[in-house]
Amino acid sequence: NPKGLYMFGSVGVGKSMLMDTFYDACNGGSELIRRRRVRCHFHEFMLDVHQRIHAYKQQHPKSDPIPPVAASIAKEARLLCFDELQVTDIADAMIMKRLFTILLDLGVVVVATSNRPPDSLYEGGINRERFLPFIDVLHERMAVIEMKSQHDYRRDWALESSTNGLPTFVQSHEKDVLEEWFALGGGETRKQTIPVATGRSIHIERSNDTCAWFTFDE
Repeated sequence: NPKGLYMFGSVGVGKSMLMDTFYDACNGGSELIRRRRVRCHFHEFMLDVHQRIHAYKQQHPKSDPIPPVAASIAKEARLLCFDELQVTDIADAMIMKRLFTILLDLGVVVVATSNRPPDSLYEGGINRERFLPFIDVLHERMAVIEMKSQHDYRRDWALESSTNGLPTFVQSHEKDVLEEWFALGGGETRKQTIPVATGRSIHIERSNDTCAWFTFDE
């Protein structure tokens, strides 16, 4: 099976752009690849995995859900492109080695970006020793490439493509700029609670018709 690719480096150095370029280039390949390629945020992917596990356990409470779940994913996707591979949830950490070993054995090609080198994933996490075999899988089954540039190209883009004269990045003393930007969202400022994945909800202290305002701590 072909090796996958794990790219890591500082924010804004072009990891996602390179992955997206590769993903788009696969559109010119075989119809099989065009139909069976998935590009998503890694957190979004793991939420979907846990939903599949839950659904399988509902029907087969005494069976191991990981092999059939991995097989169902492999049937849908020959190429998986993940943005921002980061592990903070123990529920993710405990299943990743088995899940990805099966996916790779089934011929799925994995391309991922991350801000962290493989050896720093889930650093300080609970029961990290049980996660370490996944790091071994990354080194054995994927090419690991560090993008060493310290230049944040997103800032260049933000300066060139600002919206209504408002920059994407502002300094801490420029809160009035954020207030002006938020006001463009329209409608009354209000609190609201919205549903998210797996039956959970998120409370937003300050929102309007098209914008949500969060503090860094939130």
